[in-house]
Amino acid sequence: MSETELFKKENANTLEPIWQTNPHAVSYKGERGPGCPVNCAYCNQNFFNYGPESGRSVDVVNTNVAYGIAVNTYMRVGNHLIAEVTAQDAISTLLKNPVYSKNQALVFENFTEPGLNWKKTLKMMRLAIEEGHYGALLAITKLPLSDDDIGDLQKLQHEGGFPIIGVSYANLPQELEPGSNGKLRVRTMKRLYEAGIPVIHSLRPLIAGINIGEEEIEAVVKETLPYSTVIVPGGLVVDPVILPTFELRGYPLTSIYSKTKYSGVDVFPDEEVLFGIANKVKDEQGLSTPIHKYMSCAISLVMTDFYRKPTVDRVAHWAGIGENANRWNECNKWCPGDQIDVCKNASRVDSSIVVNRAQEKLADLGFNDLVIRPVSTRDGLLVVEKGMLPRHILYVLTESCGWYVNNLPDREQLLDKSTQVAKDKLGIDLESIFVDCKLVDDIWEIVVKNIDEEKLNNLTKWLRGSLMTQIVLSLTKE
Repeated sequence: MSETELFKKENANTLEPIWQTNPHAVSYKGERGPGCPVNCAYCNQNFFNYGPESGRSVDVVNTNVAYGIAVNTYMRVGNHLIAEVTAQDAISTLLKNPVYSKNQALVFENFTEPGLNWKKTLKMMRLAIEEGHYGALLAITKLPLSDDDIGDLQKLQHEGGFPIIGVSYANLPQELEPGSNGKLRVRTMKRLYEAGIPVIHSLRPLIAGINIGEEEIEAVVKETLPYSTVIVPGGLVVDPVILPTFELRGYPLTSIYSKTKYSGVDVFPDEEVLFGIANKVKDEQGLSTPIHKYMSCAISLVMTDFYRKPTVDRVAHWAGIGENANRWNECNKWCPGDQIDVCKNASRVDSSIVVNRAQEKLADLGFNDLVIRPVSTRDGLLVVEKGMLPRHILYVLTESCGWYVNNLPDREQLLDKSTQVAKDKLGIDLESIFVDCKLVDDIWEIVVKNIDEEKLNNLTKWLRGSLMTQIVLSLTKE
């Protein structure tokens, strides 16, 4: 399969996958709102890809999710169903996707709510198993499951599947999640735990000024810890369009959320405070439930420790944590020994073997002219020379080889794409503030002038996230 069969060129500096630009549902400009009747103020409906006429779009299969391949059968705006496909159609679309492999984690209905139709969600899981899928099967919910639904999950386990249910609960005010009762979610976790179904407690969103106090977090952890296989805390994913929603519902967000112009930034709570609270509760209850910063790590942990299927972190977070010397000390904060051993084994593979794996996968996707190599200054990191690959392709490369893979654009690619991103996302004329750039140890260092610190930070985030390369921006000393 060639590059031209898989991709169409938008311009000289970007490659957009055809299956990503052919969504099954489009929400047009003016149709904005939550993706389901739960009606959360922070709904990720706001983060769908932009579609025709500046609306929003969503794919049946979305490969831009860091912790797995997303499979969605419908798109909603509030109670209005815009489009829907069958469970069979969704799995058929998945199987045709060039980046799909049977060991990947699948995430079901993450753009709406899997609990709107558990029978359909569980049917997709079963169909995937019947096609030989042996990776994690994840659904993250705020809604209850019936006894029959839980029984079906047990049947999936007996059939060789690896279902995982994530329950999102952070004890937010009812006005911010009016369509779901928080306390019922704790009961759901208990029932799943008693049935032998692994539960990831998604302790999010933790929001400054609303539910981020130590007493509030401790109360939630005390409720859920006995029934959690692992806890994944998280902050509020910020986009300017959600700010008015919080204010209308009587909970205006603090300035920490309004000052960022980087769409999709996760404002994360203080890690030391979270660990202190969690460890206190664990000691009181005599439990050793792990707490993870990343959902991909949590999924790997469940597969390794609960299902006894050693699984490396899909996006190799270990490769980007701290300096080489103290990386594993950082991982030890989050991860128990068995899972760290799995990731360490991946890190010890000879770099030539890892490069060959990534290069073969890249060739399978039609990119025969790009070269991947290790970074000499950081173990566990590969770069694609003259690469401007989209995020989801880099995720797949990382998953296929076990090390983290980044782009390494040349100077022309860097400046062209950076200029475009700065203008489109922040309204900044990069040429007017640009001083110089140079490549140092595979890190692009860009020097700019006449820009304040807040804009500089936002620009740095946008460039790193858009180019998927190591970039450092600094102000000229002149």
